[in-house]
Amino acid sequence: MTTINSEMKDMHATLKNHGLANLGSWTKGNYATVAHLREFCLSGITYNLPDAWLKKRNIVYAFMFGGLVRYIGETTAGMASRFIGYRYGNPLKTDTDNRVKIEITQALMLGNAVEIWAGQPVARMALPDGTELAIPASKPLEEHLIALLKPDLNVKVLNHGNSSISA
Repeated sequence: MTTINSEMKDMHATLKNHGLANLGSWTKGNYATVAHLREFCLSGITYNLPDAWLKKRNIVYAFMFGGLVRYIGETTAGMASRFIGYRYGNPLKTDTDNRVKIEITQALMLGNAVEIWAGQPVARMALPDGTELAIPASKPLEEHLIALLKPDLNVKVLNHGNSSISA
């Protein structure tokens, strides 16, 4: 048990140290699920997030199940738009949204919390004329966090340094 608590504490600290904050959570909701997922998802799900974050672009987010980061994603369209796929599922049976939705739904059905952490990373670059550019850094941060934390619901293969990892 100590190992899990230590790992959970480290994951919280890692997310905070990389600019993410606990902004909300997934809860049971009265939303439909795509037909081919209904046998796995007996309850609809919804997200609770501050309104100011719903349409922000270039966001890195993490879903923390009972203190463990199980999924890390990135959106350029805003969380409200991106999270529709998790809320309802995707008509394509092998889509990531479905795998994540099933896990969120099952965790909630068991009474477990699923927290939503997010941040809007920006890299700054000074040009020789003194102009400063703010460059969205959501994709590189997503890839870095996946390589670092290895969440079990991230299955895409990332090339990180000289090695290829399954994340």
